[in-house]
Amino acid sequence: MSITVEAVGEWLMAHMDELFEKYPELKKKLYEKLKKELEEKLSTKDDIKAILEEIKQLRKDFNRQQSQIEGLMTEIKQLREDFNNLSRRLDVKITAIGARWGVMSEEAFGDALRYILEKYFKAKVKKWTYFDKSGYVNGEPAEIDMDILITDREHILIEIKASVDRSDILEIKRIGELYQKITGTKPKLIIVSPFIRERAIRLAAKLGIQTLQKIP
Repeated sequence: MSITVEAVGEWLMAHMDELFEKYPELKKKLYEKLKKELEEKLSTKDDIKAILEEIKQLRKDFNRQQSQIEGLMTEIKQLREDFNNLSRRLDVKITAIGARWGVMSEEAFGDALRYILEKYFKAKVKKWTYFDKSGYVNGEPAEIDMDILITDREHILIEIKASVDRSDILEIKRIGELYQKITGTKPKLIIVSPFIRERAIRLAAKLGIQTLQKIP
């Protein structure tokens, strides 16, 4: 006759009190086992609860960061609009300065200056073109093209630019040195521009280069 698990279970339920009295260690082991399982279940429940809280907090952080990103994108868009407006205003200002100065390009002003000097001051203005194969002026081989005013007393190199900074002053200085080396005549250096930075003016004065922001 085979004994089923159900039958054993029913027998244990019917004789449990008797077994606990006769075998107290059995009661103790059963209690400890049940306690351990209950603690594990409670611990798992707490872990799940903690995980859910972390997910909830992460969702809040994500939403907050999303809001901050949207705000930042709005600020960037506004900055871009402000920059475009400023750029347009600068274009208008530069055009106005050029118009008030009487020129719209370096080439046009150079042509006008040569005409005035030759017609009214009887000065000889010519182009000096030289291929600087050693790269002395610009650091690499390049053609140098300058206006030269020649009088009875001196040669004057004239550079005309829309704007001038320190690098332009140093460039005309090297051109003057190259001109002296090639021709044997030390030229006077003049740079003409409606806009010359203050630091460029100071450097030019130090190097003996004359700067003009208007035609006397």
